[in-house]
Amino acid sequence: MSHPSERGALRALAIACIVVLATLVRVWGLRSQSLTMDEIADIASASQSLGAVIHVRDGFPPLYGLLVHGWLAAFPGEANVRWLSVILGVLSVPAMWRLGAWAGGERVGQLAALALAISPFHRWISQEARAYVLYVLLAIVALWFFFRAMSTNAWRDWALYALTSAAGVYSHYFFGLLPLVAGLLLLFERRTWTECARGVWANVALAAACVPAIGLLREDMAYQTSYLLDAPFSVVTAGYAYFSMIAGFAIGPSLRELHFLPSSAGVRAMLPWALALGGATLFLMYVAVTASDARRAVARLAVFVIAPIGVGGALAAIVGVGFRVRYFAWVAVPMIVLISIGLATARFRIARIAAAATLLTVCAISTGNRVRVARYWNEDVQGLRDYLRSASAPSVPVFVTAKYMAVPVQHYLGAGWTVCALPDANEDGTGSDGALRVVNTVTPPDSQFWLVYSRPFHSDPQGRLPRDLASSGPLRARHEFAGITLYGGTVKRSARAMPPLTCRDPNPAGNGYGDSGS
Repeated sequence: MSHPSERGALRALAIACIVVLATLVRVWGLRSQSLTMDEIADIASASQSLGAVIHVRDGFPPLYGLLVHGWLAAFPGEANVRWLSVILGVLSVPAMWRLGAWAGGERVGQLAALALAISPFHRWISQEARAYVLYVLLAIVALWFFFRAMSTNAWRDWALYALTSAAGVYSHYFFGLLPLVAGLLLLFERRTWTECARGVWANVALAAACVPAIGLLREDMAYQTSYLLDAPFSVVTAGYAYFSMIAGFAIGPSLRELHFLPSSAGVRAMLPWALALGGATLFLMYVAVTASDARRAVARLAVFVIAPIGVGGALAAIVGVGFRVRYFAWVAVPMIVLISIGLATARFRIARIAAAATLLTVCAISTGNRVRVARYWNEDVQGLRDYLRSASAPSVPVFVTAKYMAVPVQHYLGAGWTVCALPDANEDGTGSDGALRVVNTVTPPDSQFWLVYSRPFHSDPQGRLPRDLASSGPLRARHEFAGITLYGGTVKRSARAMPPLTCRDPNPAGNGYGDSGS
């Protein structure tokens, strides 16, 4: 038997090693991915005055924007904001350890921390300059305090739970599902007023603290419901959400491919991975459910995994914001703890090893794909910038589809370049005519132009634009980047006369383009 001080030192060493691993995983490839349109827009919004940050219509409450505002004051530069996400992601690991330890014991805490450290899903959001990593961190801490409060019923723990949950609501509106489920669990488990009084008062205080968010929600809802993507909620999308929370977004079809692949083709491409991962995950969750010494904690965790997706998905469909995996990112937390309980309590050694090996293999492949396989990258606007700077000049206009992609293109090329956002096909009911009018208006006769052709599933679903542009002059594909085909073309004097139409000026702050996340 080891001495308690030795066990404490070994535990501290284990957690320290897991934190170091989490840091290395999140730093690896941090700068290789181009900033997305959403990241650039969020950073631009956070760079404004404090009042503007609070009231900007971007679909999010203001807490993360205020945090980025302060971060930029200390560490100027858009690229530095991703380091804030890395720090928040690493801080999530020891918080996950404490949550797992309260839910299932010390061994479960260590396994949950390790699982989060290598999670491709959590790594993805930890490398984005967006609110989701803060959202998940606050969810971990809120769940930790909830489990503590349900055990101790101490005023201090209930107050900390309410305070953290209020901060979570101001990081993402869908965080409200967490205290909703927690409140229902409290009322279900505690049958008398004496047992549940402190928890009820904590939730009353939480509701009062969130009242100002209602006014902000009305502004953001008006913005979000006008966004061009309306992702429907269904059994398939719910299944994909659970799959992605374990495997990330770099297994099977990529995020871009999912926009244009037929549902049947997407399911077939995902099926081998889903069967392997689903078999391992369901086995470990079954083991967790049958673990006699953790049944109450497992029941709570199972409710936190199942209820938010069903209720939140229906709510998203009703209000018209669409279903997106990241809105429910915190659900990955109770899923990981459940899996960790299964790993810690499984009696069949071979089955436990096989399940753990499957999860580790999927995580390793997904993380490697994100770094090394171009189909899983963000649109490579950095590579596009380097090519255009070496092969062209700022005087040559650069036209961009889809129109919201003009934001990162303008950001990387700089203010001296003419970057035009082309109208999407059928935006005005005339197919490619709007885009052709912009090209003919902005480009002088017998002059060159560039076409950055990206996300055609939004901007040109019939693939007509390159063919129609070729009718006005020579056009050929010059280079391929991740998610982008770069065309070079020339407008001839003989091009048919069209009414003039000027280009759109990319404006990342409050641009109304919305959240393009999955």
